[in-house]
Amino acid sequence: MSVAELKGALEQMRLNGESGRTLGQIQDRIQAYATRISQIAERPRDEMGFDLADMGVDYLFVDESQEFKNLEYVTGGERVVGMNDPKGSKKAFDLYVKMRGIRARKGGVAFATGTPVSNSLVELYTVLSYLGHEDLVSRGLSNFDAWSGSFAVTETKLEYTATQKLKPRRVLSALTNLRSLGQMYEHFADVITLDTLKKMHAEDVTAENKRTGASRRTSFPVPKVKSGGRQLQMGKITAQQAEFMDYLVSRMQAIQDNARDREYIKIDNALWVLTDARKMSLDIRAVDPQADRDEDGKVMRAARNIKATYDRWADDRGTQLVFSDLSTPAKGAVKAADTLLSKAATVLFQGKSKQEMEAVADQTRQDKWRWIEDRRDEILSDPETTEARRDAIEEHFAEIEDAQAAMLVADTGFSVYDDLRDVLSDMGIPRAEIAFIHEYNTPEQKDKLFRQVNAGVIRVLVGSWAKMGAGTNAQERLVALHHLDAPWRPSDVEQREGRIIRQGNKLYERDPDGFEVDIIAYSTEGTSDTVMWQILQRKAAPIEQFREGGLDAMEEDGADSDQYAEFMASSTGNPVFRLELEASRRTTDLSAQLGGRRIAKVNAESFVKNFDRRRSRYAKIADGAAKAKVCTAPGS
Repeated sequence: MSVAELKGALEQMRLNGESGRTLGQIQDRIQAYATRISQIAERPRDEMGFDLADMGVDYLFVDESQEFKNLEYVTGGERVVGMNDPKGSKKAFDLYVKMRGIRARKGGVAFATGTPVSNSLVELYTVLSYLGHEDLVSRGLSNFDAWSGSFAVTETKLEYTATQKLKPRRVLSALTNLRSLGQMYEHFADVITLDTLKKMHAEDVTAENKRTGASRRTSFPVPKVKSGGRQLQMGKITAQQAEFMDYLVSRMQAIQDNARDREYIKIDNALWVLTDARKMSLDIRAVDPQADRDEDGKVMRAARNIKATYDRWADDRGTQLVFSDLSTPAKGAVKAADTLLSKAATVLFQGKSKQEMEAVADQTRQDKWRWIEDRRDEILSDPETTEARRDAIEEHFAEIEDAQAAMLVADTGFSVYDDLRDVLSDMGIPRAEIAFIHEYNTPEQKDKLFRQVNAGVIRVLVGSWAKMGAGTNAQERLVALHHLDAPWRPSDVEQREGRIIRQGNKLYERDPDGFEVDIIAYSTEGTSDTVMWQILQRKAAPIEQFREGGLDAMEEDGADSDQYAEFMASSTGNPVFRLELEASRRTTDLSAQLGGRRIAKVNAESFVKNFDRRRSRYAKIADGAAKAKVCTAPGS
């Protein structure tokens, strides 16, 4: 967004009667934006002195473009949950500047990604800002509030933030006019789903067979998934887990009873309860390391399936992937966690890291990390924070992977990774054939690991979505994938399962009709597992429908309060919590979307008012162009 567009948004907000505080925030953003552009212009250039234009770069191709979705934008209200921080990130801004420059020189830009939308369709605004900027401007929707007013229905709810603070949050409750939004999206997007690829492949092969007389298979060369898709394998809750669930329900009830006590939030809150519920659902030892291994717990159920699959595919040395985001290997966990804390403190507090960390010296590493995240958000939201410091903080934290899992394993000493390997080893799988992705850190080490998996030397590979998602090419002998826990976003599930549902599987190539792979998600009755997988399914369905063009409106209900209600309803068996949630959805607060609707209305009125004048001007331009062609025609 340019300074001129920011000033236009400011003027519209002033006409709409926005508060002085909001107008002041926008003015501060304009000043900061101008300062940032000035700083970029004044950066020292390399000694050669060449830029993209000098080098003749006229096309930019961006692979894995979802990594650049944290683009800055302006809003007069609170940030909508699901959207990135309005301040954006340095790397996204840098890409945006390069793109605008190339397009201004009549060059081209292409994005490639398997997950253009990670969690919520509200993220489409960012994609449109990159690739449909001119369309947004022409429709008067370049300002986020105007776009939101046209397509999003939001409400304000009290929610728990990532740093465990209770505050009003602007939550997306529904999206409307999605067919119109889809038309804007399709101006620049070629939406290719797996079904699309299958149809295109079949048409191409059929045409080739007809031309050459060959009889190649027309089916798309990716393995079929047994039973048609991911299977949710449910296990009964153990006695230890049931006892811990009673404890969590008591905590949640106490939080409700003390909802008006602001001091109580510092003692406990719903997000902490839900986090503990996820840990316990994975394995009770994640919250009580002194507990015994349960023979019907996830580790044992997964191990039995892994061993059975291992034996069944012994002759072909079939391989398997195991995903868990809530744990890490125990080896080096303490050192890794302490290093993460130390480096984060150094980046945040510079020369005063030791003094600052003394405030939490006696706390667990998990609590220290929560405190670090809290301080990070405070520093980033402080208007006095310099651009250079903000960029350094954002760059550092963007590179961190599996921090919370590392803190948990360092605190408890229990690792699901190590326990699973021990069980598999006891069952007869050589330890040398089981690997943890965390122990391979450089690109060279990972390439060697993937070669070993593809050769069947390593037959069980365990890792997290962050470390074993995009870029993992180990599919040549894969026969099964196991989800030990549920990730937060539909795109994370898609990235996980994209490791096995892909081309290049040699076992499939040998038997395309008979070969199938297993995808198993492990869940425990009466725990947060069921809630997590249900929410993931609800979020994924409308995203997929939108991409296929079959959706005009949708409701979205994956906010913190939804998880609270679902947790309490499934844990206690009392439907009153879900009924309360449904009632609160009917009594939405419209003030958060009012500003956007006003802006959209002003823009629509302006468009109608100036339509005839613009049409006349463009008609004269077209007429002039036609006459110019006549004048330059041969013999004229």
